[in-house]
Amino acid sequence: MKKIGFLTIITAAIFFSACNPNTPSVSEDDQNIPTEAGFSVSPDKRVDFAKGNLMFHRYPGTLMVDSVYIKTSGSGKNKKYYVDSVKNIDKWAVEFPNLHVRVDSAKVDKTGWVDSVKVEIINPGDTQLVWVDEFEVDAIFEKLQFADNQLSYLGITFSSYEKNADEKWVDLFAWSSEQVHWGLSTSNVDSVYSGAFADWGASYVGDDEKNTWRTLTSDEWGYLRWSRPRASKLCGAAQVAGVNGLVFLPDNWKNTPELTFVPGFNGNYGAQYFAAHQEFTTEQWALMEAAGAVFLPAVGYADSDMTTITNPTYFGRYWSATQGACLEFYSREAGRKANDLYRAISVRLVKDLN
Repeated sequence: MKKIGFLTIITAAIFFSACNPNTPSVSEDDQNIPTEAGFSVSPDKRVDFAKGNLMFHRYPGTLMVDSVYIKTSGSGKNKKYYVDSVKNIDKWAVEFPNLHVRVDSAKVDKTGWVDSVKVEIINPGDTQLVWVDEFEVDAIFEKLQFADNQLSYLGITFSSYEKNADEKWVDLFAWSSEQVHWGLSTSNVDSVYSGAFADWGASYVGDDEKNTWRTLTSDEWGYLRWSRPRASKLCGAAQVAGVNGLVFLPDNWKNTPELTFVPGFNGNYGAQYFAAHQEFTTEQWALMEAAGAVFLPAVGYADSDMTTITNPTYFGRYWSATQGACLEFYSREAGRKANDLYRAISVRLVKDLN
């Protein structure tokens, strides 16, 4: 029998492995996958997305007040005192209905702040005036916060909120400017929203401090969609737990046997074509979200003076920080789009990572 050298065996094995189509290989894309999490929105900037659309909430409550600024009206017996502003209170309190106070001028400091006040306490059949250093008042609160999860949305405009006392939430916003803070208006006139952009993220959002979050610019949406490494493989239409929308995957995403994402779009326009492209169950989405995936629901849009939402489930629009520009997507495509300033659409904020 002819002997085969060890080197010959190794050479043959290498040759067979290279020629065998069933041998797993590492693609160039796999070799170039970044290790950093997050989403590139420019060559030197990465962000992470909030895990839910932005919402505005207005609601009644009570508030403990320890320092007030008093204004007066009238004179003599008709003189009335009322609270103009307050110190050291909940950051969300904006109104104090039915607050009656009487002030001892000796306890008003040079700036006009009062550290203790006489509060009119009305009991059934009795009225008392008592001195207190701290007291509780009825208040109206306004706050920004995120939806409970990435799939949730309401499709409520400020107009709908104004016309229905039972609806205390808004999640479709007109353009936010110095003139119309947070885009909360019922006007359908673009000029009403003129002025510099007032970023929603510059305010408190939930329990986060001001400027924790921000809105992507139009160029950043464009870079995320088309220009970051592997951009075409990290974006696509999908239906998740019955909700139509757009999925963005983080820079370091890798498909696995358990998590396989089909990038791109269906090629047809219609609500049914999100699921036709790909579907994920609640359980599958939980795994994807844990790996960094972001989902933008297809909420539609509404003119600011209307309560009816146009084409919900068919497409979504999300504001940018660039005046009159947004991200738009539907089952067939996603890209940047012009949007009238008065047209109420969704907001998804981001947080800078580097």
